[in-house]
Amino acid sequence: MRLIIYIFIISSLVSISNANSPNVSKPYHDFFRKLIQKKKRKIRAPTKRRVIKQPEKKVIPKLQMTVHGISGEEGSRSAIVTFDREQLLLFEGDQDRNKKFKVIRIDENKITLLHIAAKRRQEITFDNK
Repeated sequence: MRLIIYIFIISSLVSISNANSPNVSKPYHDFFRKLIQKKKRKIRAPTKRRVIKQPEKKVIPKLQMTVHGISGEEGSRSAIVTFDREQLLLFEGDQDRNKKFKVIRIDENKITLLHIAAKRRQEITFDNK
């Protein structure tokens, strides 16, 4: 056991003396340095921001319609309206020639339409003056 200790001490002294000598070609290398030292973070190059172009939303105006009169009983009402400079007689379920609107319901004081291009309902009121 003493022999092993003596060999270890002598070999360490020899390596220390060789490290200080100018004839040493390689410097002392610490194998545990990788475990102790913090790793340097790589700095990423800034990326260019891409602008995603949204498709332009088309603004579809409401239907311009004037109601002149509503007549009939519930379930069989008719309405006289002016639309695109034409006077029309409308019933429930009717559709425009140009397929711009469809009549959903006719009440006592309003007409409910389906605006086909905009895909939404529109109510047009009748004012008794």
